[in-house]
Amino acid sequence: MWRPRVVVPLGIGVFGFADAGRVYVDGSSPGGWHTSLGGGLWFQPVRQPYIVRAGIGISDESTKLFVMLGLPY
Repeated sequence: MWRPRVVVPLGIGVFGFADAGRVYVDGSSPGGWHTSLGGGLWFQPVRQPYIVRAGIGISDESTKLFVMLGLPY
């Protein structure tokens, strides 16, 4: 049996991040340090000037999913 095959030229990669910061209100930081970790995948069609990133960020306060379209810089 013949199976059609579609080849899509695509760059694929992974990324990760970590972040820490403090929030100040009237000169004090009642919540202390806030940290987050996350990661995801990026895709770039060959010969195209943009990338698509999808990932997840996790902190003590919440978990967020995101999808971004932008330039790879």
